[in-house]
Amino acid sequence: MNANDKKKVLEMYGRLSVEVKERNPDLDWNLDRFDVPFEELRNSKMSPVDAWIYATFFIKPNVDYTEDSRGGSWTIVNSVRKTHEIKKGICNDRAVAILGLIDPKYKPQLVYVSGEFPGHSMTVYQEEGKFGSLSASVMDKTGRRDPNYNSLVGMLKTYPWSRFGIVDWKSKFPDFMDRDREMYFEFKSDFYVNRENLPISAVQF
Repeated sequence: MNANDKKKVLEMYGRLSVEVKERNPDLDWNLDRFDVPFEELRNSKMSPVDAWIYATFFIKPNVDYTEDSRGGSWTIVNSVRKTHEIKKGICNDRAVAILGLIDPKYKPQLVYVSGEFPGHSMTVYQEEGKFGSLSASVMDKTGRRDPNYNSLVGMLKTYPWSRFGIVDWKSKFPDFMDRDREMYFEFKSDFYVNRENLPISAVQF
């Protein structure tokens, strides 16, 4: 991404961020509350909305991200600690941060999606038996979904992607909160389940 493209991305993010905040005036937009040592943050057991605000607005887009030299479906992901320290990340970093910081009672899961839109990672969760999404995006089409859905499948079908897969991140990277090196993960099309071939619960990376 050249300097001009980086500027455009950050300008769009800034503009859309303002619009999101204006549409949600009742949320706590004080981002300074997240600017604390990681040891304090890691034990906070955030609510879904706070985890989403943290990952989407306190953690800025990483326009300096460099694709893995292996190319293809390989993805580089930082630990939650590293993402917090540098205060920026791509969707994978943000989704993993939410996964680690949200209160586990919400049964968070990492979902990778692909299809007509570029691939994207997000955290889904449950509240009072309903499903929602904490997609760290400022665009309505790809952003957060309130927990109003009776099934994970029904909620995911509101997005523009056609393929979905659940990643058991905590089992694959038990040290993902504090890992001192980057995590490498390969998303393969074989692991996806398409819209017409569900239930998604049968598909685990």
